Amino acid sequence: MLETIPSSVMSDTERPKTASDPLLTPSEAAKAVDQAVSAETIRRWIRKGILPVVLVGPYRRAMIRRSVALKLLTSKAGPAS
Repeated sequence: MLETIPSSVMSDTERPKTASDPLLTPSEAAKAVDQAVSAETIRRWIRKGILPVVLVGPYRRAMIRRSVALKLLTSKAGPAS
């Protein structure tokens, strides 16, 4: 469920910038789904292991793929727990 990108490859401030599937912070993910869920709800799902994330940088910052955030739009109840 967790994909780690080594800090030697990517610093905390760098993010893979692909046109099709960029990485988002929980706040950015909430905005991407037009506030259908709050950033805190997304953080809660991450802590519970419900929402898959990519860990970035030396502090292993949790980032959500945009495609995963957009899938939240299709599910009214959020991810299956």
